[in-house]
Amino acid sequence: MNYTITVRACNVLGGSDSSVIPARTSFTIPVGVPTSLHVNPNTNRIMWNEINCSQLSGRFIKYNVLIQNVYVNELVFGSEYNISVAAVNSVGRGPFSDPILVEIGATTSSSCNASNDGAAIGLGIFVAILMILLAVSLAVNIYGFIK
Repeated sequence: MNYTITVRACNVLGGSDSSVIPARTSFTIPVGVPTSLHVNPNTNRIMWNEINCSQLSGRFIKYNVLIQNVYVNELVFGSEYNISVAAVNSVGRGPFSDPILVEIGATTSSSCNASNDGAAIGLGIFVAILMILLAVSLAVNIYGFIK
């Protein structure tokens, strides 16, 4: 980001002329990607190892989770989708991780390290919300068709 800093010295005798100093922060988007992306078969959570602070290059904000190129109400129970994760800092979003293939509504045979401190999203809750949104969307469409 670019900044303009104005500096002026003052004391009881008066003040100096102000000086304008241009400045720029060296922050960039995150360069690292989350690693070890997998689904915990015991909890149905998407998990990953966070990126190193040295690869963040700015104030951490969140992780973005990308589920293939589909809308939330288009996900189908029992279908497979590619899921990727990217870190976001105060400058923008970094690169997405390599995708993993996940079947919505099913558990995988991946092993899970219980000591993994990576971030996680409750896949079971996510699927439940998707099903509710799908039901509401269907009800609205039926109502509009009948009316």
